Order: sequence, then C-alpha cells, then structure tokens
Amino acid sequence: MKAIICICLLLGAGVAQGWDGERSEEFSYGISMVHLIAHPERFDGRTVILQGYLKVRGSHSALFISHRDLEDGLTFNSVGIKNDGNEEFLSARNDGQAVLIEAVFAADPIPPGLDYPMSGQLVTLVSLSPMQSASTR
Repeated sequence: MKAIICICLLLGAGVAQGWDGERSEEFSYGISMVHLIAHPERFDGRTVILQGYLKVRGSHSALFISHRDLEDGLTFNSVGIKNDGNEEFLSARNDGQAVLIEAVFAADPIPPGLDYPMSGQLVTLVSLSPMQSASTR
C-alpha cells in the first residue's frame, strides 16, 4: 500500500513539473528594474512586470529606472525595448512618462549598431499602462 502511495506521489510530481522536468510559465514576475539589470540571466524568456520611464525612439526604445536617468541618458540603468511588433504599445504620448510594462524579457545583448550598453531587452509587450505622476495625485 505504501508503495502505491509513493508511486502516485511521484507521478503527481512529474505531471505538476511536466514530464521533461521543465516548469511551465503560468505567471508574470513583478520585479524591480535594479534586480533585473543585476541578474538578467534569471529572467531570460520569462514574462516580467516593470515600472520605469519610457523613451521611445527608432527601432529600439528603452525603459529607465528613473526620470533623471532618462534625462541624463544613463543607458546602463535601462532595459531595451524592441519596437518591431510592439508599435501598438509604444507611442509618442508615453515618451518620457512613467509606465508599467508587462513583457517577455530576453537577456541576450542588444544587436550591434546601438551605441549603448543594456542588460537585455523586452521583446514581446503584453501591456503598457501610463502611471500617475506625483503632481497629479
């Protein structure tokens, strides 16, 4: 009887994790930009929710940790955003604004030709919501 219970538990654990041992992605990770920039490999291929300041430009945009970093162009304090395929979310009205973004993160480096370092990029945007500024609260 104990053997049957053990087998059932092992089979249940195998089904819960998937037969190949891989976890299925069923939720988004709400994390800080600082944590993502410091550990990009931990979130490669996962859906993340980030708060930051959006800069829309050219073929790649960026999400900055703070408005001051955006103004100063401190790209090492930002995450790239692939514009191609994300046009419905990236508009001029959100440029320079605080936003909440849910997107799939890729830890791979930005393609050559961009003159600034970043820890990775948001490749598939799921949602983008403007946030209230402190002056309107």
